[in-house]
Amino acid sequence: MEAHVLLSYRAGLMVRVGKKVQADTRKGLIQVVRLDEDPPHVIRFRWTDRSATRVEVERVLAPSEARFSLVKEVGRIFALKYTDAAQETILFWMQEPSATGDDQFLNQITPLLKCGYSTIDYDSWMKGSWFRSIADNEEARVRQLLALGADVNRQRLGVNGLQYAIYHGHAHLVRLLLEQPNID
Repeated sequence: MEAHVLLSYRAGLMVRVGKKVQADTRKGLIQVVRLDEDPPHVIRFRWTDRSATRVEVERVLAPSEARFSLVKEVGRIFALKYTDAAQETILFWMQEPSATGDDQFLNQITPLLKCGYSTIDYDSWMKGSWFRSIADNEEARVRQLLALGADVNRQRLGVNGLQYAIYHGHAHLVRLLLEQPNID
């Protein structure tokens, strides 16, 4: 059960005390991960106590099930908010020394929550998914990866996606890849 970390950012948890919310003073880490056995598109949103290195909050999320946004009225506080209003909103306070990375983190987490994939993270995850989808003859998945900006010319061990589709005998994927305007 290997966890592939797609994104991480230092942040503390906000806790409810009566009708108020206050910062949990522990050092924490938000991570968006994918486990090998997770279905496609599913991600896990985690909050870990950095001093104890244990996951204390974990939400398994399908695409567009939640969004992460700045709570504008109160500085560097962010909310993980479910599209289903019945689910609890979880608040976090950013612990990175500088706020300059907050926007970048928000820009990276948004596509992960929206569709389960990030166009930023080819090397650690998408590259494997691209070739796996071609090998497994998953046309719909290949089309989705192309729509997310997959590099049709990316190579693994000197072989690109087109060559991979030919090798596996997936003629419809060969045609699909040849239709791409930027194929070499």
